[in-house]
Amino acid sequence: MTGWRTLSPLLLPLLLSLSVSVRAGSVIAPPWVDAALNPCSSESWQLVQWPADGRCYPIFQRGPCPPSQELIWDSAGRRAVCACPTGHLEHAATARCYRRHSRGPCPRRHFFTDGAGRATCRPFGECAPGHIFWPADGQCHERLTRGPCARGELLALNPLTLEPECGCSRSGQMARSYWPHTDSCYQEYTRGPCPHGLLFVFNASRQAVECSCRPQMREHYHSDTGQCFPQQARGPCPHGNLFVFNNATGRTECRCEPGGLRLPATGACYRGYTQGACAGGQFVVPAADEPRHGVCADNPCRRGELFFPTDGRCHRVGERGPCPVGQLVHYEPYRGVSHRGACGCSARLRLNYWPEDGRCYQQLTRGPCPPQHAFVFNAASGRTECRCERRRGRAVGAGVCGAPPALQDTAAPPPTERPCPGGREPAATADGGRECRCPPGTVADRSRGRCRPAPRPLQMVRITR
Repeated sequence: MTGWRTLSPLLLPLLLSLSVSVRAGSVIAPPWVDAALNPCSSESWQLVQWPADGRCYPIFQRGPCPPSQELIWDSAGRRAVCACPTGHLEHAATARCYRRHSRGPCPRRHFFTDGAGRATCRPFGECAPGHIFWPADGQCHERLTRGPCARGELLALNPLTLEPECGCSRSGQMARSYWPHTDSCYQEYTRGPCPHGLLFVFNASRQAVECSCRPQMREHYHSDTGQCFPQQARGPCPHGNLFVFNNATGRTECRCEPGGLRLPATGACYRGYTQGACAGGQFVVPAADEPRHGVCADNPCRRGELFFPTDGRCHRVGERGPCPVGQLVHYEPYRGVSHRGACGCSARLRLNYWPEDGRCYQQLTRGPCPPQHAFVFNAASGRTECRCERRRGRAVGAGVCGAPPALQDTAAPPPTERPCPGGREPAATADGGRECRCPPGTVADRSRGRCRPAPRPLQMVRITR
């Protein structure tokens, strides 16, 4: 199927109403606009013919399809078919469609999702008290927080179905989170709809929500600015810091994010072995006298190499380097540009992944292969394989991979219908056979596989005074 399958039904009529030709260019017609394949398209681009009865039906609607399915165009089969709407999966036993990650036909505390080539039911993950499992990302989120929800919605359990859902309500469990001015819900002690420096809170004395900041909100109050900020956010802090509450001092402070190194000059924090605020060709490394502080140092690695602090050396990406058997050097998981290397292996490294043992190997090495074979990636099949690599001076003979035979002055007799290669000439043997020999005055060149002029004999020259 092409991208036409994902078009919103509300946008489709607008697109189909456009003229095919416009002054600046043309609108690409959808694949079902072909009168030879779909006679209904001559009447309207929104119609497709159903093969069973020959009638015309609007595309992306139910039409002649079973309940919960809709009519789409199958570009491969070049005809209209019934299928589940986008984001839905078909339940094989009932032929009904259910939204992916919903409960669907599954028992309580299970969700409907893909698995082993077909839709299946999977159980919810276990979460700590006060947290809710969200099937779409497989993670636990705190109850009545934004979590995976859109802005203005909170995560909660449906009181009737006990299923997780995102929503907002002015009553019930979300009454203390409801902001009537925008008909939205926000988590308490977050900024929510408030201006910078104020937090969204519930005023118990007034029994109403408000935007406020007071010194009594000591876990969120910043004394230097007299403003309030959410915890674990940047707030008033320099780059790479989080605004947190220090239980020991009873005050809020700025603290480096996990893995960050603080540059004393600015207080900003940067991940180790990234450029950070350093000059080009440098990266941030731990200071010798204080490992939590960072200093700028020259990056010794070339393009395509990553630095390993464990051995203080650079190793090329895709090679084994200092990694254990079955793992290769690759980039560490980080959104930015990190110059620190990591070891690992996954099926995503398809140029190096060997499914038989779940390990990764460097290309053009033996890897998991038999002796005298090379581990390579076959672009045609899209898989790695063991190959007798001719480029490495090997050849296949009688099903065995080995070193090629050395070139002899007298080669084995080739078939009579083939000419002699490399400038050699056919000659009769004592038993009446045929062989190829280098002609008189020449010898076999073993490196090039052909005949070359024989060297002249060394002549002694007498030198007289």
